[in-house]
This record gives sequence, structure tokens and C-alpha cells, in this order.
Amino acid sequence: MTCSNCGDGALTREYTLRFDFDGQSTKELDLTLCTDCLRELCSDSSVEAVDGSDHLPVE
Repeated sequence: MTCSNCGDGALTREYTLRFDFDGQSTKELDLTLCTDCLRELCSDSSVEAVDGSDHLPVE
């Protein structure tokens, strides 16, 4: 499978991410992400991994 964010065919895994839009509303998306994109997306304070988080990359 390829990464939903960058299109790379590296090791990917399915995650559910919660996006918080300025505290007004949230949206959950199921995405297939490589480790680099998961790390990059979760570095944003408005994004949280809510499923698959037991496989989050260790810094």
C-alpha cells in the first residue's frame, strides 16, 4: 500500500487521525501513512492519532 499523504510505497500502516479545527469542530480520517508522514502530521498540535496509536513511531 502507498502512503495517503506522500504516495511513497515505504512501510505503511492504517491510522485514524483526529483533526481539531480551532476547537470549533473535529473530523476523524482513516489514512494509510508511512512513518515520516505520521510523525510530521502528529507534530501539529491540532492532529491526534486516535487509533493505531500503539504503533506510533518513537522519537
